[in-house]
Amino acid sequence: MKKKLWLVTPSKFEINAIQPVLSSWSCINDWEIASSIIGVGIMLSAVQVFDLLNKHPCNLIILAGVAGSYVPKQFNKTVVVTEEVLGGRGSVNPYNAAEWLDIFDKGLDDPNRPCFTNGVLKNPNLALMKKTKLPLAKGLTSDEVTLDRQRVKMLKKKYCPDIESMEGASFFYACLLKQIPFLHIRTICNEVGIPVEVAKVREALAQLSADLSQTLKNLEAIA
Repeated sequence: MKKKLWLVTPSKFEINAIQPVLSSWSCINDWEIASSIIGVGIMLSAVQVFDLLNKHPCNLIILAGVAGSYVPKQFNKTVVVTEEVLGGRGSVNPYNAAEWLDIFDKGLDDPNRPCFTNGVLKNPNLALMKKTKLPLAKGLTSDEVTLDRQRVKMLKKKYCPDIESMEGASFFYACLLKQIPFLHIRTICNEVGIPVEVAKVREALAQLSADLSQTLKNLEAIA
């Protein structure tokens, strides 16, 4: 019996960009590959991924998309994300305008509730991530494209993230709850704090398609 691999993206733009990959890799070895759009943002993607895994259980699910980088000069670099934090649940410290306090700092939630480790969502499948042969990165999830420079400084100081997306943490959470092996792959299209250029997004999507195809080749031997 074939094993099932879901390849999901936030929007139609990523799906359209990786269509050649989907056409070429309708199956790898004894893996059947299917695709779906999970929606943009934390709320929609969380519900869609959890519902997808409930209705269509799989052996592996991969989220692929573009992202902003907290590290300068990373355009078109593709990474696999090892951990995620939520960058929007909290507030600026009323006594220190340069400090971000999240809900764990405020005592509003348990940082070690199921799926979390000290407030962080971690992918336990390190061996699987290494098989992609992509650089490892730490993710931060936001419900906006962060442009405010002061906010960028606060988040960098608080979490030391490498990339920012709008679906990473919700994807991690749903997969961890369902105990499904997963990979989160992103190609950098902008530097966080600087407006996104359409041309850069197009370039990043083309790079994502190429790197995703190579990643599937690297994963051919997965058991």
